[in-house]
Amino acid sequence: MLKLVNIKKNYYVADIVVKALKDINVNFRENEFVSVLGPSGCGKTTLLNLIGGLDQATNGDLIIWGKSTKKYKDRDWDVYRNHRIGFVFQTYNLIPHQTVLGNVELSLTIAGIDKETRIQRAKEALDKVGLSDQYYKFPNQLSGGQSQRVAIARALVNNPEILLADEPTGALDTKTSKQILDLIREIAKERLVIMVTHNSDLAEEYSTRIIKLLDGELIDDSNPFKSEDEEKQTKVALLKMEEELKEESITKKKEKAKMSFLTAFRLSMQNIFTKKSRTAMTAIAGSIGIIGVSLVLSVSIGIQRFIDDMQNDMLAGNPIQITQSAFDINSISNFTTSEQKEIIQKGDYVNVDKMIGELNERLKTMDDFMVENKINQDYITYVNDLPQEYYSAIHHKYGIDVANSFYTDFYSQVNLLGQRTSITGIKSAYGSILENIEGFEQFAPLVGMLNNPFAQAPETRNPVTEEYVLSQYDVLYKKEGTNGIAKESNEIMVVLDKNRMIADLTLGHMGYYSQDEFINLVDKAIENDYDANLYDGGKIEYEDLAAKQYYWYKNDDIFTENAIENNPFTYHPYASESWQDGLELNIVGILEPKENLNYGMLSSGIYYTTALAEHIININYESVLANYLRTIEKNETLVGTAVILRKGSIFQGFPLPADYVQVINGKVIDFTYEYVLVGESEIKESKNLIDSSSSMQGIMSMFMGMANSVSVVSYDMHALGGNVESIITRDEDSNILEWEVSLDEFNKPFAVSKSINIYPPNFIQKDKVLAWLDEWNGEGTITLSTGKEILREDRLDIIYSDMLSLVMKMISNLLTIITIALIGFTSLALIVSSVMIAIITYVSVVERTKEIGVIRSLGGRKQDVSNLFIAETFILGSISGIIGLAVTYLLSGIINLIVGILADAHIARFPWWVALIMLGISIGLTLISGLVPSQSAAKKDPVVALRTE
Repeated sequence: MLKLVNIKKNYYVADIVVKALKDINVNFRENEFVSVLGPSGCGKTTLLNLIGGLDQATNGDLIIWGKSTKKYKDRDWDVYRNHRIGFVFQTYNLIPHQTVLGNVELSLTIAGIDKETRIQRAKEALDKVGLSDQYYKFPNQLSGGQSQRVAIARALVNNPEILLADEPTGALDTKTSKQILDLIREIAKERLVIMVTHNSDLAEEYSTRIIKLLDGELIDDSNPFKSEDEEKQTKVALLKMEEELKEESITKKKEKAKMSFLTAFRLSMQNIFTKKSRTAMTAIAGSIGIIGVSLVLSVSIGIQRFIDDMQNDMLAGNPIQITQSAFDINSISNFTTSEQKEIIQKGDYVNVDKMIGELNERLKTMDDFMVENKINQDYITYVNDLPQEYYSAIHHKYGIDVANSFYTDFYSQVNLLGQRTSITGIKSAYGSILENIEGFEQFAPLVGMLNNPFAQAPETRNPVTEEYVLSQYDVLYKKEGTNGIAKESNEIMVVLDKNRMIADLTLGHMGYYSQDEFINLVDKAIENDYDANLYDGGKIEYEDLAAKQYYWYKNDDIFTENAIENNPFTYHPYASESWQDGLELNIVGILEPKENLNYGMLSSGIYYTTALAEHIININYESVLANYLRTIEKNETLVGTAVILRKGSIFQGFPLPADYVQVINGKVIDFTYEYVLVGESEIKESKNLIDSSSSMQGIMSMFMGMANSVSVVSYDMHALGGNVESIITRDEDSNILEWEVSLDEFNKPFAVSKSINIYPPNFIQKDKVLAWLDEWNGEGTITLSTGKEILREDRLDIIYSDMLSLVMKMISNLLTIITIALIGFTSLALIVSSVMIAIITYVSVVERTKEIGVIRSLGGRKQDVSNLFIAETFILGSISGIIGLAVTYLLSGIINLIVGILADAHIARFPWWVALIMLGISIGLTLISGLVPSQSAAKKDPVVALRTE
């Protein structure tokens, strides 16, 4: 069965050669009880380790069933130990964190036996050695004899052909020793048992054969294996081999020797939880880095999510804007570009800083990034061709100033009849009132700076735009027969802020206060005597707010022509009964932003409809005033490539020639018709409007250009409602595109947008809108929905404004930089944790050295040993990661609670997928940390490992 041929084993200690075995030749029968006797150091255990495959001979051959083992690889030796060898050690070598049943099962687990069969066979083996009632005890709960019985059961459970016992009774008392030897003698009836012992008496009593060694040589064999017996057993071996070949699949299954990772995981888990305190401290220490990085990511993701939400929320309040004057963002950077400084020589003189030249250079740079867009009908058509899914609304603003053409009934006292007065007139009256009240003089000019409360609403006749408005605003009040959204030319609507508030100055500006009420409010504010019976400005009912009526009048009514060169027109701030074409405007709805809306497309104020804007243009484009402004230009060609035009400007007291042309840096900056309109020399029926508060003087001063609050009234063609379309031509000589006012177009009632606002529904669609707008400035040919094709050389670039994206991109980039810096800093804790876990794992390798030896003796592979510690680091990494994530979620909640109280926002968000990534990083780093210790464990010599205490 087993034959050793010329076996030699040498150990090398530095330059010294220790010959442990010298030419050992011995045969063993298939079943016998062989005792190997000899003094310490004679080679007994070395011989046993060679037979058991734990060690390899320096020379010679180990033959098993007639087959040489010279070409055996590690894998073959593993299978050999698992299926053909059973080890019983002097010190039992039970794994302390495994139960009795678990220790016995281990050999079957490595053999790949299924769980049910494994448990059954392990229990049967324990029953045979008399431990049927000790299955679930741990080794530290057993006596020495019981522990050795467990070791024997473990050695026999896989039904090995050879049982190797190394001093099995060395640590037992005499009585227990005899019990163990009786058990071994019974085993020897069915298989080969080779026992190493120092006790010759026990060897004589129990063994069937005694081999004696001395100084590595075999000196005596009491029952040598005869040649004829060897031939018989060889024949038997050949028959067995033939049977194995016939049952190849069974053989393959039988000869499997591999411990699954699940088993390694279970063993490591049991080992870790026997050291709960150290495991807990290690896991907590390992989680610190995960907590740091995760918390940084949580805050970073939360802030980025907050920014994204704010971006989407701000889209309505910050649309993509296309205006006649725009910033070229790409040129702004040139403004701050560092310039080469002149080298200054210090001497006995004063150097002069060339500030004038520097200012000129700065002015050129400013001129570079302020551009004029030439918006014409082709471009407007191109914008309107945007796919519907790209935007929620497109708002064409015509730039009409209605403050001078909107009139309302204005009263000096509550119970008196009022005078229908323009919004401009009311504002100026209040400015003059404040100018003459002590303590408010400095605020009077600010009234003239108040924004016009009237603005053009988007095209609400479009159902998509109407739905977009209603998605952002709640209707607080609606006139009967309407939904509260102004659509028609005679409808207007009021938009309040989130607190349902509107400023008292704005209400006064809009004509809701009489003059007495306004003065009373001012007196109350400065704690003067005031009339408590008058309106105190506390609140106003919806119905009262909506009851106010306004009237629009055309240019030919409110402006009358004079025969005075420097004062060609007179503006009338008070409506006349002779004006028959006024349009009555009624408030049909009052709106407020929805509760969760921070930025809306409409700010607070009064909104007139696009239908009214188009009506104003249709009426006013041929007004006397608009035609006058055009007429004074008819003898000129208005080329906008090289000049800034301020033609037809007439300032009160500062008349300018009609052909005044100014060139600045060789480029056009503006194209504006400006006209100063001076007021009437007297105001009829003023006694019903103005009392002795000298508001009369304020009004007169305003219109005569003398008041501080408003010195001049300035208009361009858009503000007058007489806007025109410009056309683009090409100079045949220079091949340069020029834009000019087409005089033929003056008489067309076409409204050219002064600005266009595009409202994308989200940032994904916003990017598509920007790409669409960029295509106009690209190289390809544009085909409009009308079928018209526009070549690149026939288009001028249009610069749009998207400040929201610019600002948000800067914030996001800053956040990214800060996040990377913080993650880099906190990652140091991860590195420290990884090094610590590597050290802890190495300590574990040292602590489990004997377990390593046991697993190898049971047929476990080097990879199985490595898997033990990989599993251990995997567990530690998982626990550290889970602790880190739990703490991160806890701290994120605390941060959100604090920030929520202070700022009503959540800035810490830790998505589940990021948590999984961080858990993976934690596990990955600990696995990397455990690679070196696990490889060190795998390379350990099993013989040395079994000897380690």
